[in-house]
Amino acid sequence: MVGPVPVGVNSFTFEAAAPDPCQIPTNDIVGVTVILLTASYKNKEFVRVGYYVNTEYDTPELRALYPDTELVTDEMLKKRPDPPLIPQLVRNVLAEKPRVTRFKITWDLPSQPEPEQPVAKEGEPVSLFAPVPLEQAAPPVTSTSTNPSSAQKIVPESMPTNPAP
Repeated sequence: MVGPVPVGVNSFTFEAAAPDPCQIPTNDIVGVTVILLTASYKNKEFVRVGYYVNTEYDTPELRALYPDTELVTDEMLKKRPDPPLIPQLVRNVLAEKPRVTRFKITWDLPSQPEPEQPVAKEGEPVSLFAPVPLEQAAPPVTSTSTNPSSAQKIVPESMPTNPAP
């Protein structure tokens, strides 16, 4: 957990202990995986950053048994160390090529007055589940698109649509 973070461009150093090889299936120890970092505000994810990680052997002879292509021969499979030789593994994080995904979220809602609480006269029932008046309903949602001319408004059928000014 990091924060609070000041407004603007920020950076931080992410450090973590190496994974426990006993917790990883043997077939998944050598090869490509990812580090996935997420950032949230009030439990709403607004950015996800992924880094590819390649775990490989430090010697050319062992590295040759795990080619980057799909061309793995039976002979290669037989020569692979089983279990993997953990002290001879190195991890290469492709830190210069992150995959960044941003999500639109509502950062802070404008302050709205509290709805009036129902008050009943003595002997009258109180309606706790009254429908929300139309003027308090959620505003229409505009879909995002790479083509600005294809943007669509999504409006509930019960809400009148007003032409844009």
